[in-house]
Amino acid sequence: MAKIFFNLPIGKEERAWEASNGATRTNLVLVNKTRRECKADGYLIASIGFLNKGNHSFLFINPQTGSNDPRTLGVFLNDRCGYRVVMGEELFSASSVGGPGNSESKFGVYSPGAVIASATYKMRDGENFWVLNAVNGWEFIGKDAVLADDEITEL
Repeated sequence: MAKIFFNLPIGKEERAWEASNGATRTNLVLVNKTRRECKADGYLIASIGFLNKGNHSFLFINPQTGSNDPRTLGVFLNDRCGYRVVMGEELFSASSVGGPGNSESKFGVYSPGAVIASATYKMRDGENFWVLNAVNGWEFIGKDAVLADDEITEL
């Protein structure tokens, strides 16, 4: 089973998180089959799967079955203004776009080292940056502050 970190707290109810940006938009649903709670930046030992069917996109957090999966993964959930992957590996994502401004709900699964820039409404407050650390989970690393050496252009 993989070690799966979350950026938001996950309830023990089966439909632990849902988001949609309108009646005709994609419905994003996180299904917690483990029925265990998880604090923000906490983790569950579980397997993870996805299903896109009709107007729904599902992420399933499945109970431990005994198989050994040494991976660490991160689930990023956002029901406001979406996000983008700055660097790292995205294994799965789905979004629901619609409504005023840059309204977008989005979720995805990422490998350690992934850097996410979450947007703010109409980008009025810039972006918030998060990195998935294999030991501590999702860590806030700043606001409009992430610069990689390969982003700098020499003159």
